[in-house]
Amino acid sequence: MSEKEIKIFEKYLPIDTVEYCGNLWNYHKFDFKITKPRSSKLGDYCFSRKNGHAITVNSNLNKYSFLITYLHEVAHLLVQKNYIRRKNPHGKEWKDAFRTLLRPVMDTD
Repeated sequence: MSEKEIKIFEKYLPIDTVEYCGNLWNYHKFDFKITKPRSSKLGDYCFSRKNGHAITVNSNLNKYSFLITYLHEVAHLLVQKNYIRRKNPHGKEWKDAFRTLLRPVMDTD
């Protein structure tokens, strides 16, 4: 992760989670954008064959809401990458992925 990316993550995430979230971004290679506040959603995940994986998170969230939303969207990405057939957006596969992503940040003080 570059210094610029670290500074951005430090602004929006709890400090103890910056490295973990940055590693997820680097490992899974997705387009990540922090967006203007939206009233309809806190974040979004989308995939297209042309542009690949993309995640957005609203800029107006507190650090913990930002973290949970970011991990929520990464869980959608994992389901898309790991399952050939389309799965329910918040089905068993997504719940398992989200639980796995949350464990490392829930174990810290």
